[in-house]
Amino acid sequence: MQAGSAVMTAGFPDGFGAARRVVLAGQPRPHAGAGSAELLHPKEILLALARGWLEASGMEVVACNPHFMPIAEWSGDLSVLHASTLDLACPVPLAHNLMVADGEDLVGLAEERRAGELFGLRRQRLTLMDRVLSLMPPEACAELLPEDRAVPVPVTLLLEHAARLETQSAGPVRWLSCDLETGPYNFLHLKRDPKLGTSHVPVLFQTSARGGRPALVAFATPGTLGDLGPALRAFAALTAEGGQALLFVFFFGSPEELAASLAERPHATFFGDNFCCPGIRFLFAPFVAGDLLKALRSAAGTIDTCYGGLLDALARGLGVRSRMIAGPDGSFDAWRDGQPLATGIAWPSVLEPATLARRQHKANRAGDRELAAALARML
Repeated sequence: MQAGSAVMTAGFPDGFGAARRVVLAGQPRPHAGAGSAELLHPKEILLALARGWLEASGMEVVACNPHFMPIAEWSGDLSVLHASTLDLACPVPLAHNLMVADGEDLVGLAEERRAGELFGLRRQRLTLMDRVLSLMPPEACAELLPEDRAVPVPVTLLLEHAARLETQSAGPVRWLSCDLETGPYNFLHLKRDPKLGTSHVPVLFQTSARGGRPALVAFATPGTLGDLGPALRAFAALTAEGGQALLFVFFFGSPEELAASLAERPHATFFGDNFCCPGIRFLFAPFVAGDLLKALRSAAGTIDTCYGGLLDALARGLGVRSRMIAGPDGSFDAWRDGQPLATGIAWPSVLEPATLARRQHKANRAGDRELAAALARML
């Protein structure tokens, strides 16, 4: 992330223009206030980290929903840092608008392009941004992001302010041990209402450590859960062979959204099976940034998807020992102690129309054995 550091010192102030006031715009909240510390989308972690850097730079920082900003506050000395999904972003007129774009945003742009909407709603919103901070490798973003305004997110420098966040205390979260009926033939509606546990995130990780069980961390949203499927199946195969590791999947959604995501793409995730793996725990949002960062520091490894991006960037910046990125069709990239274990993802083609079309169908299982072997080497 050395290149990202240069962007932080040069690109960020330039992107904020002559701002004296910065608005942090996260995912719109149906109930909680705009300044809530609870996270509903992975990218909002960056807003929490950016607040520390901006306040240390002498900026006035507020968190609010740009959709409801009074017109009187629109001005050239205002900057807005957007970390909601692109389809919900609301660029503020006259202000300097900066957008954090992850793989899920780029999937939306690529799907618009595939549908022939060359100036769709997401593209229009992106065009109104003065700066785009990308979490994706440049080779995957060709023709989707404006070259003159796209720069990497300076994760390394933002993480210098992580210690402040990690002191935050948070309440318990709901979690679910993975015993799911995901297929279309469950006529008796078995396991449709699974029993949820409730616990604090640090307690779950401390229990894992006391039991000598290494913990892996994954992030998922309703839109990316299916892309995590091959890694979940490979992890289940390891535990069936006696592996003691735990996989904590931080799901940025509700239990109902998890069920809907599985129903939408049942063959992409678990192939319509009754999927039982007690070593996999789904944790449900809302989360707080401090809990997520502490979980990453204590994790043995992370599993991101090529349509995510944030988790791997944070893990790389925090020096997590093992990392994996699950790609389309069972391909993957993996590292341990900074050394590559596998480089199977064809990044220039992950957002091509043919690849996106295959996301809607049953995945190729030819690489499952290699994926399980790579996970074993990560632990």
